[in-house]
Amino acid sequence: MLLNELQKQNRLNQQQADQLKHQPDVSGRQAGRIARLSAKLTAERASRKREIEALRNAFEQRLAALEHRMASREGARDLAAAFNR
Repeated sequence: MLLNELQKQNRLNQQQADQLKHQPDVSGRQAGRIARLSAKLTAERASRKREIEALRNAFEQRLAALEHRMASREGARDLAAAFNR
């Protein structure tokens, strides 16, 4: 019975040793994948930042044009009111 336990423990130890032999390969692949994903994420963030900035600029231009038109209309209304007095 003791021999069976020792053999079982030996098999488990051997399996763990085999797994540990392959561990550096897995870690290296994972590190490479993490680096690639990190670079991709950085590029995506920069792209989104540029896109948001372009949208913000376009919005500000439209808002400024709208404010200008409203101010022009109010000025014309005030001018018409002055002439009607």
